[in-house]
Amino acid sequence: MMVVSSRIEVVYYDFEEIFIIDYSDLDCDQAERLARQFRDFVFGSGKTDFLIVVDVTNTKVNRQLFERLKKISKEIEPYVKKRCVVGLNGLHRTLLTFYNNALKKGAKAVKSYEEAKNYLVD
Repeated sequence: MMVVSSRIEVVYYDFEEIFIIDYSDLDCDQAERLARQFRDFVFGSGKTDFLIVVDVTNTKVNRQLFERLKKISKEIEPYVKKRCVVGLNGLHRTLLTFYNNALKKGAKAVKSYEEAKNYLVD
């Protein structure tokens, strides 16, 4: 396992590199900073096939954060092969629907890290 930052780590599963972005328990400002940090990492990496798990367990989301995360996701979309989200509550699931409608490569809602890894390498 490689750690990009305290909230971004890389795991290897079935010979694939998977990036886990841990938004759990973050407030809106912290979540936006993390999204920007990952975006900057993506742009500097030279990779074009990111597999991403996003953990939003207990993440606080408001409309402003949602719009900013959607914008950042659109910016990195050409570099993403697949992505999925764990830790969703009712509001998160509703926002994920809007998020997916705004992007060509949406994110799949999954219940666990194991399900996420299986989905990403399939």
